[in-house]
Amino acid sequence: MAILRKSFLAALFCLGVAVPVYAQGGGDRAAADITAAQNTLKALKQLGAEIKARQQGAPTTTGAAPVASLYQIEIDYSQTPELKDWVEKQLRPALEAWYPRIIAEFPSEGYTPPKRFTVTLEANGNGVAATGGTRVTANAKWIKQELAKGPQNEAVGALIHEEVHVVQQYGHVRGGQRDPGWLTEGIADYVRWWQFEPASARTVVRPIKRDGTPASYTDSYRTTAAFLEFVAKHHDPEIVVKLNAAGRNSTYSPDLWKRYTGKTIDELWTEFAVTLTK
Repeated sequence: MAILRKSFLAALFCLGVAVPVYAQGGGDRAAADITAAQNTLKALKQLGAEIKARQQGAPTTTGAAPVASLYQIEIDYSQTPELKDWVEKQLRPALEAWYPRIIAEFPSEGYTPPKRFTVTLEANGNGVAATGGTRVTANAKWIKQELAKGPQNEAVGALIHEEVHVVQQYGHVRGGQRDPGWLTEGIADYVRWWQFEPASARTVVRPIKRDGTPASYTDSYRTTAAFLEFVAKHHDPEIVVKLNAAGRNSTYSPDLWKRYTGKTIDELWTEFAVTLTK
């Protein structure tokens, strides 16, 4: 029953309803929680059918509201109108489908996800992409380079990574200790590479980096993501959810790793590093 109710409440998070991770109380209140969540899940199923139909170009018959009625994702490609087709057929459907999914994946007590965020494709941008609060910017030149590689490219995945940053919303609680940058990026890449991208697209983490130094959990991005997946698989399946919550609440501490897994982060990395040599 507890697992069932957790799934229901995750659905409420998906719609941006601020509720505790586990509802307290019994009797009428518990029944009301379940009834409300069941209705929410029904709406989510309708929404999923709507998204699928839109992606396939078929007329929709569910009557469900599009994602835009729940969350507003504005994509500005005015600087690069030649990317319109890619935006409307690939990027927008992916962001709309994954935004509520990421929200449901990372609930925390009292958290309300942003109802709106923007993505701007910059004709003369730098790097790949960046996120500040609810504003995402992406380098259109890099996107074009990726699209030129054909269907197997990283253009959409890079923006899914940034979408995770929108959901994370770290540092809004004054004081305390925020997640370190390497963990923030690692969690975003964990979603991207271990949930969104196909397994065949993942790169192997090498025990020794190109500069000759040993790999570390602080290397961020894909390395940290692979480490998180290992810890989740072998020690605590909720570790990423818990660390994300700590980042939002500014309660991160290296001690959390031992509290949740029984081992220090260095002990966990040593265990993971052994697998890299096989």
